[in-house]
Amino acid sequence: MSLNFESPILSDYHIEKAIKEGDLGIEPFNEANINPASYDLSLCNIKSLTNPNVKTLRKQTEEGIIQIYPHESVLCGTLEEVSIPKNLAAFITLKSTPQRHGLMGPVGWIDPGFKGTLTCLIQNTTGDVIDLRFAQRMWNLVFCKVASVQNGYGGKYQEKTDIQEAVDDVNIDLTNLESTL
Repeated sequence: MSLNFESPILSDYHIEKAIKEGDLGIEPFNEANINPASYDLSLCNIKSLTNPNVKTLRKQTEEGIIQIYPHESVLCGTLEEVSIPKNLAAFITLKSTPQRHGLMGPVGWIDPGFKGTLTCLIQNTTGDVIDLRFAQRMWNLVFCKVASVQNGYGGKYQEKTDIQEAVDDVNIDLTNLESTL
């Protein structure tokens, strides 16, 4: 069976070409992180949303381990800074291996023109501590073609390079989230 169509999703060839030609930016870039239709992003740091005693950046051990406690929700920062051109958008999803260990995370959307590191939510759905490693590949970034964008992203998270908590008019208290799980 032969399918003759131009895919809206970038393949490994097109991801690598866009990076080499300077249209798409990923720093630091690692060729080994290119998949058939995505690019792997790595864990840099985490900040708890549900544990009021550890609302600061979580320190890693000397071995580079960062722990997520049972039923804890955390914001995670990516190691890589991305620069999405105005003719692409992307979505980010948790890789299957972390999910198989009991982590869960929603799919996120990255608008054309975004530049910076990404902040992602993950939750430990188990009753056990989960050890993650600094620079562990955690997310797939999938690039989609976009037509006729006049203005790229220019929002409040543009060019941020650390974990960004919500900056909006919604005030959600997550401190009691653990008791509802």
